[in-house]
Amino acid sequence: MLRPLPASFAVLLLLTPLSAEDLGGGKTASHGRVPRFVLDSWLPGKPTAFRFVDLPSPGPGIALLSTKGANLQVPGIGTLVVDITSPAFFAFVVNGSVLLQLPRGLDGASLYIQGVYLDKNQAGLTDGTRVDVFTPVAMVGNQRQSANSLSVIDIQARAVTQRLPNSENGYITFSSDRRFAYVCEPGSQRNRVVFYDLSRRPITVRGTASVSGGIRYGCDVSRDGKRLYAPVHDGVAVVDSDPTSTTFMKELFKISTKITGNSGTILTGPLDVAVTPDGRKLYVSHGEKLVYPAKSHVSVIDLTKTPPTEKLIPITTGGTLRLSASLEFATHPRIKVSLDGLWVYVCEWGVDPAKLGQFVRGFANGGLVKAIFTPIDQEFAVVPTQGFQASELAVDRMQRNVWVAQLGRGGYGEVLRVDIDKHSTQRFKGTRTLRIDPVAYQTGGGPLGIDTTPDGALVYVSVAEDSAHRIPQVVTIDALTNKVVGAPIRVESLCATLRIQQR
Repeated sequence: MLRPLPASFAVLLLLTPLSAEDLGGGKTASHGRVPRFVLDSWLPGKPTAFRFVDLPSPGPGIALLSTKGANLQVPGIGTLVVDITSPAFFAFVVNGSVLLQLPRGLDGASLYIQGVYLDKNQAGLTDGTRVDVFTPVAMVGNQRQSANSLSVIDIQARAVTQRLPNSENGYITFSSDRRFAYVCEPGSQRNRVVFYDLSRRPITVRGTASVSGGIRYGCDVSRDGKRLYAPVHDGVAVVDSDPTSTTFMKELFKISTKITGNSGTILTGPLDVAVTPDGRKLYVSHGEKLVYPAKSHVSVIDLTKTPPTEKLIPITTGGTLRLSASLEFATHPRIKVSLDGLWVYVCEWGVDPAKLGQFVRGFANGGLVKAIFTPIDQEFAVVPTQGFQASELAVDRMQRNVWVAQLGRGGYGEVLRVDIDKHSTQRFKGTRTLRIDPVAYQTGGGPLGIDTTPDGALVYVSVAEDSAHRIPQVVTIDALTNKVVGAPIRVESLCATLRIQQR
């Protein structure tokens, strides 16, 4: 039976907007792991299941919900992160799962959730979660010259609701306050970042920021929304993204990098950036010239210094594209930082040796996903993908999975799931691979863009067309069942990038 949340609880939830976060606090159970209490979907207006995961034995538990957090250590039980003294505190029994309706009126609200479980007649707390309840915007970049557009997707309706034309787009980035989308536009005729105003419907262009240097694909913005970092061929352009500033949408200065490229190509130099949640460090992935199996590099820039300083972090190279005896290139097109700022994930564009033979060195295990531990800024784990052509990866907000869109061996479109859960025995391993189409793709077609909804429940994948697949589309994967669900959403030609608001 579908149960609504109490009206008083729903009203009080609206008072405390916060970011989604895994708060920890759980007690290790007798089976050696920390159970979790999860809310399957955070979309308002939709049914959602509250349930326990990885209990040491079957049985009922108690769900704790509140609008406020706490940090109360309970000896022998764990750390209580839900404020049980809040007027909006709500508790109920869960045996298996309980289906509730999240009212649409909760859009923009936040809540804390945690569970109490029994383990051999001893109580324990699960890890706690701080959850945003909102309806995110999804955007797809259609890069074919005949398309040059952005498709805006309504997650609730599973449909394109607006077409933003005249966009020679790279990657898409959203501001933390959900007011803006930023899109890098490479090319000598543009070379800029476009600011889209999401507070208006229909969405409009607020303005553009020109940069010095050949702009690349992926920008990122600080959590406070005041600084935008855009990779260019010889460094990172720093743009004022504060709408209240007199220099809004102006380049303030450029941070030079040790790895550079040519303004007219994208083979070498900075390709993507990721700023830590505290705004203190910026990570840069590159394309670079090297001789396999030499190390590739990620730059880490200390933004607290004036001027900012750079250090290179060596990372494992899975392989190279070899154009001649003296020209080999390693490419890392996408980099992401975890919500807690402790981990950076970078994907590698792999090239299938079975297709290009003499032009490829390495890639025996496909492209690699690398995990960097930021407190020491060193590579910590390397995950072989057994696939190729990975241009994007997604990290869910609960920091349990990394998703990679790629072509598998034989050219089949697939999505790889990498376990990054801190409690998992399979951490930093590729745990599941889902083939999304029985017909092989040509190079350039297939899964390209990928992202998750903020709750991590759904994974959206943009699939570019080729001669055997005529329709560019977005497919949806249910992360719980690892299956494609619903009808594909039709978009436009060469739908190479996809992004969903996360906070």
